[in-house]
Amino acid sequence: MSTKKVITIASLVIIISLIVEALFVDHHGEFWWQELIGFDVIYGFLGCLVLILGAKTFGKEFLQRSEDYYAGGEEDHD
Repeated sequence: MSTKKVITIASLVIIISLIVEALFVDHHGEFWWQELIGFDVIYGFLGCLVLILGAKTFGKEFLQRSEDYYAGGEEDHD
């Protein structure tokens, strides 16, 4: 089998198993919002989004140097 076919079949199996789990498993949550279908998916996605945006902001503000950082202060001597 080709790699594309294996990935397609694996993706379909995962999607079908997630749909079956969401429809037929009785969820028990401590709070009302934990019993909503898709709450875990949305919560996980938003958590990842916050981590990614936070890391990008941190990197730009504290880690990234300007383009002329290493050339700063030196004059050209021809």
